[in-house]
Amino acid sequence: MTVQAIATDNTEQRHVEKRLKDANRQMRLLLEASELGTWDYHTETDHTQVNKRWCDIIGVDYEFYDGSSRFWQQRIHPADLPSVTNQIEAHLKGQSKVYSAVYRMRHEDGSWVWIETYGRVVERDEMGKALRVAGTHRDITERKLAEIHQMKQSQLLGFINKARAAYLENHDLSNACQKILPELIDIADSQFAFIGQIVFEDNKRRLFIHAISELSWNSASEALVELYKGRKLYFDSFDNLFGETIKTEQTVISNQLGTHPASVGTPKGHPPIYRFMGLPIQLQGEITGMIGLANKFSNYTEQDAEFLKPLRDALAGLFYAVELETARLEAESQLLRMAMTDALSGLNNRRAFLEYLESLSQDEISYFVMLDIDYFKSINDRFGHDVGDSVIKQLGSVLKESIPAPHFTARVGGEEFAIVLHEQSTESVTTRLTKLMETIRHTEFALPNKSSVTVSMGVAAYTCDNTSTALTQADKALYKAKENGRDQIAWFEND
Repeated sequence: MTVQAIATDNTEQRHVEKRLKDANRQMRLLLEASELGTWDYHTETDHTQVNKRWCDIIGVDYEFYDGSSRFWQQRIHPADLPSVTNQIEAHLKGQSKVYSAVYRMRHEDGSWVWIETYGRVVERDEMGKALRVAGTHRDITERKLAEIHQMKQSQLLGFINKARAAYLENHDLSNACQKILPELIDIADSQFAFIGQIVFEDNKRRLFIHAISELSWNSASEALVELYKGRKLYFDSFDNLFGETIKTEQTVISNQLGTHPASVGTPKGHPPIYRFMGLPIQLQGEITGMIGLANKFSNYTEQDAEFLKPLRDALAGLFYAVELETARLEAESQLLRMAMTDALSGLNNRRAFLEYLESLSQDEISYFVMLDIDYFKSINDRFGHDVGDSVIKQLGSVLKESIPAPHFTARVGGEEFAIVLHEQSTESVTTRLTKLMETIRHTEFALPNKSSVTVSMGVAAYTCDNTSTALTQADKALYKAKENGRDQIAWFEND
């Protein structure tokens, strides 16, 4: 038997293997230097192999990494998951040459990491079905946050200008706040928000809600929504988390709601609140309102509060503008009331009476009454003008109480008063005026001799198109009442 040995020179093969090993080592070093994570997804087993850097990016211990697709899907931001899933499925079906996506993944510490990923199918079966997809995974959080910050600054400036323009258009601050609320929620990455202004009523501090996310979870909350729509929604209790912002005049942040000392929970059935940030709106060091934000996907920070400071300053300016406008309108209204009010009797004066007559409709049934205090000159002569003034003042109070709106009462001369009654018949006019005369007779006026005061009245129906004619007729009826002995009612009758 002959034994033949064949020696094969495998030097070249060893060189190839060494070059491949070196290339892999260089590639690994290159990936580590570039801080790229790598992933290799096997569709048949639903398992993804990753390198240590991939795990480091999201703070996961490499030894305990779970390679299932469920693992990374649960960590993708809910707002990004649909887009990422659609892009992967489209690439697996061959609808794109490269799979690329930018999205957020939750870090182990609870923060969100921005990921830029590229990949492609590297293996398909004979039917074209994708078997393996491989790619890279890069942390672009710093770059992305800078881009977002710049974009949000521009967006913030935009809706600040929108709020100012909306207010200047019709001086409706609530409408202006409601217009920017959706953008505020978006820019703050929050789920709920409100904008409130501090007001004082009867020396009590209240928070008037200009704009709020419309939440409705039961009949009681529906009533609150209706109050909000009617611009009557106020927060009166400050013994809670948002009230802490008002009381301390400081930013309040709670990323674990139940742990904050001021947290008192939410009403039964209220959508859950996980995180909250209250931002004071201040002007010249004094709090004038606040912004409330809730349920950001990540933790609220002081940087969030600082970012929204331009909006808070803008709202403070608008709040101040509203206060100035309100004060101006109140001053004008007070001046108008003073110009239209008789200082002694507290009733409308002659100017107000004449303007009221101009507003009357010719189709409206009205009755003009001229009223005169009987023997008023004697009261002044016997007891002095101070007593006479007191009688006029007391009579003004009686007329206010006895002749309420929609009727109209005015003092048009020394002891002369005018009344416009909107009654449906002469009988109802007579009944009302008779009751008025009885009230006056039984009123204890401030006369030294304790004597009673009586009045005479003349009445004319407003049945013509000329108010001066009706007034003249009422005057004639008044003189008739005086001629017939005073302390009575006389109706105008055509001679």
